[in-house]
Amino acid sequence: MIAANYQHADKEWHHDTRAIHHLTNDMNNIYLYNKNYDYQDHIQVDKGAVLKITHNDISSISSPSKSFILDQVLLVS
Repeated sequence: MIAANYQHADKEWHHDTRAIHHLTNDMNNIYLYNKNYDYQDHIQVDKGAVLKITHNDISSISSPSKSFILDQVLLVS
C-alpha cells in the first residue's frame, strides 16, 4: 500500500507485488464474480478516515509485455 497526499482523484493503479490486499474505489477495476461482501471490515487511511469495503474480487494489470492477476482486490467507498 502507498500513502500519498493527492489533491485530485487518483485513477492510477499503485501496486506492490508483496501486498496481500489491493484497493480500488472504481468498480470498473474489478470483475465482480463475488458480488457481496458480508463483513463489517473497513480500511483506515490518513488522519483516521475510514473506507468501507463493499466488494472483494479479482482484477488484472497489463503492460505491453506482461499481465498480472491480482487476488483480494477490495472495492472501497
